Amino acid sequence: MQKRVARECIGTSTLRRSLPGTMAAVISLLGEFDLGAFEEAAASSFDVAHAREIEKLQADLAARQASNEFGRCAKALDLFLRGVTIHHYLRSAYGLGELEAVLHLPLDGITMERLRKEPGGEVLPIKTITGLSNEDYCQYQNVAARVAAGRGELRVFLDDDYWAVRPSTIAV
Repeated sequence: MQKRVARECIGTSTLRRSLPGTMAAVISLLGEFDLGAFEEAAASSFDVAHAREIEKLQADLAARQASNEFGRCAKALDLFLRGVTIHHYLRSAYGLGELEAVLHLPLDGITMERLRKEPGGEVLPIKTITGLSNEDYCQYQNVAARVAAGRGELRVFLDDDYWAVRPSTIAV
């Protein structure tokens, strides 16, 4: 889940004019970020923990020869922390706790291609996302549900695995 939030929060405009590979590095680092650093952070200790984590992010990015300016790192960390916390508020505010188990896999060219390679996926039609009919869409979702059940996860998160193999293709 943490890696998903990192990918959602860090977009191309977040780190524009950075060295090549910076966005992928930031997403990777935030995906493995120690959220426990903020677990008990009250208002008085948050700023200290925040500054410490920015310094760590800067050092990790420097080691990867990526852009590591303080402002970029602070922006990325702030967007990520906001993304991590806001999910809880929306879920609670709208009573969406049970919805997760029935959500559909977001389909795109990557997820559709990967589903066709899964056991049972060979029967799926080879179409673009814009060419799918409701029937085609349901077929993809049924295969996704079977694949996810076999892995012991929810189908809505299959794209995390499918997209996770592509971080080096992100260019910013």
